[in-house]
Amino acid sequence: MSTRLHHLALPVSDLELSVDWYERVLGAEVTRRTDVDDADLRAGRTRQAWLAVGSVVVNLAEGRAVRREEDQHFFHYALSADGDLDGWLRHLGDTGADVVGVYGHGGLSFVSVYLDDPDGYRWEVVVDYPSFEAARTAALRHGGVLGNPMTSYE
Repeated sequence: MSTRLHHLALPVSDLELSVDWYERVLGAEVTRRTDVDDADLRAGRTRQAWLAVGSVVVNLAEGRAVRREEDQHFFHYALSADGDLDGWLRHLGDTGADVVGVYGHGGLSFVSVYLDDPDGYRWEVVVDYPSFEAARTAALRHGGVLGNPMTSYE
């Protein structure tokens, strides 16, 4: 038996604001929307948008967002990035994304760019490199450190 992620469901405080952010910042494409009528509202259903973010499906539903405490760095969602780190950083800067930082990881051959969506859900964009040393060099070139937003290490 095998499984794979079908979709990730996130409650968001403002559906249209979130859809716009996911489209602009992560290149998402809306694949389905569901509206609600009075009977749906009585049953507790809310408006939703289904977005393709690369190969991941993110289901955004109007509701109360789940709060991530500031020190809960590992409460995040990670995406493998196409393209290079410079291109991603330019793109994120152009969109006004709330970038938390660029980070390398001890012994691993990728660099992470962390950013928060309008409700504070933390996303990680992962850029792969051929070696740890190449990833370390790229992270440090962009002001990043080795570690995560809460701690750093050499």
